[in-house]
Amino acid sequence: MLFRFSKTKWNLDFIKCGRTHVSPASRYKDVESTAVRDDELRLHWYDKNLAFQKLEVQDYYALCLSSEYDYRLFCDFQSDSCVAIKGPLAFSTRLRNAIARHNNEHPDSRIRAMYQCPVIYVDRKSTRLNYSHA
Repeated sequence: MLFRFSKTKWNLDFIKCGRTHVSPASRYKDVESTAVRDDELRLHWYDKNLAFQKLEVQDYYALCLSSEYDYRLFCDFQSDSCVAIKGPLAFSTRLRNAIARHNNEHPDSRIRAMYQCPVIYVDRKSTRLNYSHA
């Protein structure tokens, strides 16, 4: 199951019309919420040999959903509602089909690929790990 935390008006649009909003990954660096703010285009870490590693990618669009239902996510994502997606595989298929329709109707703004993968967020306020799906 996946969960979409958002404002009621956006979740109603999602349920009734099948519309959702994807944001450039670069936007997450500028959001007001410290729970959401992150640099999604750059990753820095030390490997097992304590050598500094750096990865940078070009901007991309992201749709973030959670695989956990946690009351704290309402506050973290400034949400007043949540949609439970009971069939993640069916949702993924519908999203891929919508991308294919978009590409046929708007060849000048083609979406080149859709990748789905689990991501692990480290909660900066504690040592708790948050498992989400992006």
